[in-house]
Amino acid sequence: MFNFWNKNKISIAYPIVSIGLRGEDIEYITETESVYIGFTYIDGKRIYLDFTHWKSKIPISAEDKETIFVNCLNYCNKYSFRKTIAVINSDIDKEFWFYICEKYKSKISAIEYTSKHDNQQLLLKMFMQQVLLHGKVKIGNTYYFTESEILDYLRTQQ
Repeated sequence: MFNFWNKNKISIAYPIVSIGLRGEDIEYITETESVYIGFTYIDGKRIYLDFTHWKSKIPISAEDKETIFVNCLNYCNKYSFRKTIAVINSDIDKEFWFYICEKYKSKISAIEYTSKHDNQQLLLKMFMQQVLLHGKVKIGNTYYFTESEILDYLRTQQ
Protein backbone atom coordinates (compact mmCIF):
# COMPACT_ATOMS: atom_id res chain seq x y z
CA MET A 1 0.00 0.00 0.00
CA PHE A 2 1.24 3.50 -0.87
CA ASN A 3 1.99 5.73 2.12
CA PHE A 4 0.91 9.35 1.46
CA TRP A 5 2.69 10.47 4.62
CA ASN A 6 6.08 9.31 3.41
CA LYS A 7 8.61 12.08 4.12
CA ASN A 8 11.03 11.02 1.35
CA LYS A 9 11.79 13.93 -0.96
CA ILE A 10 11.25 13.77 -4.68
CA SER A 11 14.41 14.56 -6.58
CA ILE A 12 14.12 17.48 -9.02
CA ALA A 13 16.84 18.22 -11.54
CA TYR A 14 17.79 21.90 -11.76
CA PRO A 15 17.80 24.12 -13.64
CA ILE A 16 14.26 23.90 -14.95
CA VAL A 17 13.81 25.63 -18.30
CA SER A 18 10.34 26.05 -19.80
CA ILE A 19 8.41 28.28 -22.15
CA GLY A 20 6.27 30.71 -20.19
CA LEU A 21 2.71 31.86 -20.66
CA ARG A 22 1.70 32.37 -24.33
CA GLY A 23 5.23 31.46 -25.46
CA GLU A 24 6.49 34.98 -24.78
CA ASP A 25 9.04 34.20 -22.10
CA ILE A 26 11.40 31.49 -21.01
CA GLU A 27 11.13 30.66 -17.33
CA TYR A 28 14.47 29.64 -15.83
CA ILE A 29 14.42 28.16 -12.33
CA THR A 30 17.32 27.13 -10.11
CA GLU A 31 17.08 25.62 -6.63
CA THR A 32 16.92 29.09 -5.06
CA GLU A 33 16.14 31.64 -7.80
CA SER A 34 14.17 32.22 -10.99
CA VAL A 35 14.13 34.65 -13.87
CA TYR A 36 11.94 35.30 -16.90
CA ILE A 37 13.79 35.84 -20.17
CA GLY A 38 12.21 37.54 -23.16
CA PHE A 39 11.43 35.10 -25.96
CA THR A 40 9.33 35.05 -29.12
CA TYR A 41 8.61 32.83 -32.12
CA ILE A 42 7.84 35.75 -34.46
CA ASP A 43 10.04 35.48 -37.59
CA GLY A 44 12.09 32.76 -35.91
CA LYS A 45 12.90 31.91 -32.31
CA ARG A 46 14.44 34.89 -30.54
CA ILE A 47 15.87 35.11 -27.05
CA TYR A 48 16.29 38.63 -25.64
CA LEU A 49 19.49 39.17 -23.69
CA ASP A 50 18.45 41.95 -21.36
CA PHE A 51 17.95 39.96 -18.16
CA THR A 52 19.98 41.45 -15.32
CA HIS A 53 18.32 40.46 -12.03
CA TRP A 54 16.81 37.39 -10.46
CA LYS A 55 13.16 37.52 -9.42
CA SER A 56 14.42 38.35 -5.90
CA LYS A 57 16.03 41.52 -7.37
CA ILE A 58 19.56 40.20 -6.79
CA PRO A 59 21.85 40.98 -9.76
CA ILE A 60 22.72 38.02 -11.97
CA SER A 61 26.47 37.45 -12.23
CA ALA A 62 28.21 37.27 -15.62
CA GLU A 63 28.91 33.58 -15.03
CA ASP A 64 25.24 32.90 -14.29
CA LYS A 65 24.15 34.91 -17.34
CA GLU A 66 26.33 32.74 -19.54
CA THR A 67 25.02 29.54 -17.93
CA ILE A 68 21.41 30.69 -18.27
CA PHE A 69 21.96 31.63 -21.92
CA VAL A 70 23.54 28.28 -22.82
CA ASN A 71 20.87 26.27 -20.99
CA CYS A 72 18.10 28.25 -22.69
CA LEU A 73 19.72 27.81 -26.11
CA ASN A 74 20.04 24.07 -25.55
CA TYR A 75 16.40 23.89 -24.51
CA CYS A 76 15.15 25.90 -27.50
CA ASN A 77 17.33 24.09 -30.02
CA LYS A 78 16.44 20.65 -28.63
CA TYR A 79 12.90 20.78 -30.01
CA SER A 80 13.52 22.44 -33.36
CA PHE A 81 15.87 22.09 -36.30
CA ARG A 82 16.16 25.89 -36.52
CA LYS A 83 18.66 27.54 -34.24
CA THR A 84 17.68 30.46 -32.05
CA ILE A 85 18.44 34.12 -32.82
CA ALA A 86 20.15 36.00 -29.99
CA VAL A 87 18.83 39.56 -29.60
CA ILE A 88 21.17 41.89 -27.73
CA ASN A 89 18.94 44.68 -26.50
CA SER A 90 21.00 45.89 -23.57
CA ASP A 91 23.30 48.82 -24.19
CA ILE A 92 25.02 48.28 -20.83
CA ASP A 93 25.96 44.62 -21.44
CA LYS A 94 26.45 44.91 -25.21
CA GLU A 95 30.16 43.91 -25.30
CA PHE A 96 29.61 41.06 -22.85
CA TRP A 97 26.74 39.60 -24.90
CA PHE A 98 28.60 39.93 -28.21
CA TYR A 99 31.50 38.02 -26.63
CA ILE A 100 29.18 35.28 -25.29
CA CYS A 101 27.31 35.00 -28.59
CA GLU A 102 30.59 34.65 -30.46
CA LYS A 103 31.68 31.97 -28.01
CA TYR A 104 28.49 29.96 -28.66
CA LYS A 105 27.96 30.89 -32.31
CA SER A 106 27.45 27.24 -33.26
CA LYS A 107 24.26 27.21 -31.17
CA ILE A 108 22.68 30.37 -32.63
CA SER A 109 21.56 31.27 -36.13
CA ALA A 110 22.20 35.02 -35.89
CA ILE A 111 22.88 37.93 -33.57
CA GLU A 112 20.63 40.98 -33.68
CA TYR A 113 21.44 44.20 -31.86
CA THR A 114 18.78 46.67 -30.84
CA SER A 115 19.87 49.79 -28.96
CA LYS A 116 17.48 51.10 -26.32
CA HIS A 117 18.50 54.60 -27.39
CA ASP A 118 17.50 53.82 -31.00
CA ASN A 119 14.19 52.39 -29.78
CA GLN A 120 13.50 55.56 -27.77
CA GLN A 121 14.26 57.71 -30.82
CA LEU A 122 11.83 55.63 -32.89
CA LEU A 123 9.13 56.04 -30.24
CA LEU A 124 9.74 59.79 -30.10
CA LYS A 125 9.41 60.02 -33.88
CA MET A 126 6.15 58.01 -33.88
CA PHE A 127 4.67 60.04 -31.00
CA MET A 128 5.66 63.34 -32.62
CA GLN A 129 3.97 62.28 -35.87
CA GLN A 130 0.74 61.87 -33.89
CA VAL A 131 1.20 65.29 -32.27
CA LEU A 132 1.73 66.90 -35.70
CA LEU A 133 -1.35 65.17 -37.14
CA HIS A 134 -3.73 65.48 -34.19
CA GLY A 135 -2.20 68.08 -31.89
CA LYS A 136 -1.70 65.48 -29.15
CA VAL A 137 -0.82 61.85 -28.47
CA LYS A 138 -2.31 59.62 -25.79
CA ILE A 139 0.16 57.33 -24.03
CA GLY A 140 -1.48 55.20 -21.38
CA ASN A 141 -4.08 57.46 -19.77
CA THR A 142 -2.21 60.71 -20.36
CA TYR A 143 -2.24 63.15 -23.27
CA TYR A 144 1.00 64.78 -24.39
CA PHE A 145 1.15 67.91 -26.53
CA THR A 146 4.83 68.81 -26.95
CA GLU A 147 8.14 67.15 -27.70
CA SER A 148 9.53 68.12 -24.29
CA GLU A 149 6.57 66.42 -22.54
CA ILE A 150 7.13 63.26 -24.58
CA LEU A 151 10.89 63.33 -23.87
CA ASP A 152 10.15 63.63 -20.13
CA TYR A 153 7.81 60.65 -20.40
CA LEU A 154 10.40 58.57 -22.29
CA ARG A 155 13.07 59.37 -19.67
CA THR A 156 10.81 57.91 -16.98
CA GLN A 157 10.52 54.68 -19.00
CA GLN A 158 14.26 53.90 -19.02
